[in-house]
Amino acid sequence: MIAMLEVPLYAINEAIGLVDFKVVDIGGSMLIHTFGAYFGLAVSIAGFSKPAIASGKSAKADKTSNLVASIGTVFLWMYWPSFNGALGKGGQQSRAAINTALSLAVSCVSSTVLSRWIKG
Repeated sequence: MIAMLEVPLYAINEAIGLVDFKVVDIGGSMLIHTFGAYFGLAVSIAGFSKPAIASGKSAKADKTSNLVASIGTVFLWMYWPSFNGALGKGGQQSRAAINTALSLAVSCVSSTVLSRWIKG
């Protein structure tokens, strides 16, 4: 059911981004990942039962999940900037790599600050 909603909604999202807003997106990363993030949040919010949300219970991380998350983060930091600009030509490749590295850095700082602000 989720896939039947996701595919047409992404097609609409892509049409709006590329046609109406004339977004320049090498490889489609910005459109795909932004849509995936917000669609995933919407599905997770819709999928949670109301009593679980009201009780404030959250999942606890264990050693394995922290290790997998750390390894995934390291691989993203090492490979994503060059992968993201691979389809660009000339100066587009370096701009995409720099933009991706800056985005990764700002995301890390923002999530750390926000986590500290929310949890104290």
